[in-house]
Amino acid sequence: MDPDRKFAEAAQALLEHRRHPRGRDPLPARLRPADELEGYAIQHALRERLAEAEFGPLAGYKIGCTTAVMQRFLAIDHPCAGAVMANRLYTGDTVLDFSSFARVGVECEMAVRLNQQVGRALTRDEVTQVVAEYRVSIEVVDDRYADYRALDAATLIADDFFQSALIVGASGVDTLTHPEQLDATLRINGEVIGTGSSQDILGHPLSALQWLSNHAQDVDIPIDADAWITLGSMVQTQWLERGDRVEVNVSSLGTLALSVE
Repeated sequence: MDPDRKFAEAAQALLEHRRHPRGRDPLPARLRPADELEGYAIQHALRERLAEAEFGPLAGYKIGCTTAVMQRFLAIDHPCAGAVMANRLYTGDTVLDFSSFARVGVECEMAVRLNQQVGRALTRDEVTQVVAEYRVSIEVVDDRYADYRALDAATLIADDFFQSALIVGASGVDTLTHPEQLDATLRINGEVIGTGSSQDILGHPLSALQWLSNHAQDVDIPIDADAWITLGSMVQTQWLERGDRVEVNVSSLGTLALSVE
């Protein structure tokens, strides 16, 4: 099959899958990406369709598998990127409709907003300079699949690596002296479910942003100024039940809550 046709058909199938997220295989075998590069090509084609639909334009990116706990959980040993769409970006404590997900989960994260466009690989010093602010964040993921463990990384990448929504704190800070020394806690219904550290994110959370800058150069797609980037979960993904209330706290960045009703 012609690659452009394959990517277009795969993206259309994933759009319909996203609109009706129920447990099934997201792509027929003939449309599955042959490798991660094809996965990102399909993801880009999907992004264009999501922007034209009810999901709104691109607002930023999620980076998955940046911590050992998540690499073990998903059996994927390297970071992967996915898109965050504007109509699935929320600010401050949020309530979401439980029935709109196939299987909703949450991840305990921190996010950064960029102050300039990034289109090339950055050094550590350079990556620090492109951060406008840091905020606590909750990534909302959706297990849209019959059996996600049967899917390879390339197919998960094509479908934005479980991304469903991103919630960022109502306010943040523009500088952190030691962003690698933040403690994180995830609570569900008041009970501590897991803890972690920003150092768990590739040894330093800005290493994840540095990885994304390399990725932007590799795929020749710049990251726009004001984009939100959530850097990876410091606690293993937790699946929710209707009525659950989630609280994520990251030291120096505050607490953020999500309820699913």
